[in-house]
Amino acid sequence: MQPQRILTIIPAYQAAPTLARVAAACPAPVLVVDDGSTDDTGAVARAAGCELISHPINRGKGAALRTAFAHAIAVGFDGVITLDADGQHDPAQIPLFHDAAAVGDYDLVVGERPRKGMPAKRRTSNTLTSLILSWRTGQCIEDSQCGFRFIRGEILRAVELSTVEFQCESELLIRAARAGFRIGSVPIRTIYAGERSHIRDVRDTWNFVRLVTQSLFW
Repeated sequence: MQPQRILTIIPAYQAAPTLARVAAACPAPVLVVDDGSTDDTGAVARAAGCELISHPINRGKGAALRTAFAHAIAVGFDGVITLDADGQHDPAQIPLFHDAAAVGDYDLVVGERPRKGMPAKRRTSNTLTSLILSWRTGQCIEDSQCGFRFIRGEILRAVELSTVEFQCESELLIRAARAGFRIGSVPIRTIYAGERSHIRDVRDTWNFVRLVTQSLFW
């Protein structure tokens, strides 16, 4: 059954130019976690009618997600949708995640972007990390780096996350699988318009390798 109370979560950093358009297209309620932006991200979120939680300094995407998850648990939501603030995810496709969760009886559904349209470096990284996480979870993870996801509240209450940067999304997949939750995918469209990525190749690759290595001892 589709959960009755879903919170839409948008982690945001320096997202003032795109946030209003993304938030306006999302189903309410919408929570924006402004992760220490120095532009007008927070003001844009308030103007769009979103609930806003602000970090005083930039702590990382994982920290923003963990703040949002804690809020969702405290308020008692049945599940959450997460999507990025840069406009690459189409909020009109959110119903696809609910349908996939219901039909496949999945607890976590990850968006599967077409690799053909990805920049070459991102395509290679995505392929490798998805293969590694499929191995670590024992489930087929088609697009491990996609931040467009549906997550049941049971996962948020059962899984304790420890990372604060981009590897947090990978940590969630591993810990959810280890706790016995089912992970599925749903094909989505992705809009690439030259947005500047906040991913730092060397540091975030090292964080991912360290996470996977540590997970062998969980």
